[in-house]
Parts: sequence; structure tokens; C-alpha cells
Amino acid sequence: MPAEKKYFERVAVIAHPQLDEAAQEAAQVAAYLNSHGIFSSQGYLQDEILYTGIKNKEYDLIIALGGDGTMLRRVILEDRQRFRSWA
Repeated sequence: MPAEKKYFERVAVIAHPQLDEAAQEAAQVAAYLNSHGIFSSQGYLQDEILYTGIKNKEYDLIIALGGDGTMLRRVILEDRQRFRSWA
């Protein structure tokens, strides 16, 4: 039987810095992914290490927890060139 294909190898899980529940959920999501062999980093939107990784396209998937504004900021972080007029 062939090995199971991983669709994502590196995942960033970012949380809204003012929502404790989002941070707790982000930690749980990252732990789950890591336990299944998928490298994941977890932190807040303003974390420089995560921001740099996203900017350098080091992640296959970005999961944002915290609400609509968090999602919008994730999109802007991911592709600042395309959304330059918004940032």
C-alpha cells in the first residue's frame, strides 16, 4: 500500500492577540498537526518569525483564528504585494 500523501507539509496557525480562546485553539490545532507529522508553527499575528515565514512563502497553509479581521490580516500578510494598496 502506498504511503499516504500529505497535502500540506508546513502550516502556520495564527491567532488574534487579544482573544485567549483563539490562542488556546491555535495551540491545539498546531499540536494536532504536529502529532500527525505535519510541521506547524503557532503564534500571534504580529509574531515576527511567523510574519517572515509567511512573507517568504515557507508555509503551505495558513490557518487564522479570531474573526473576520484576523482573516483579512492573514490575507494581507500572505500576499502583501497583491494587497499593497490596502496595507
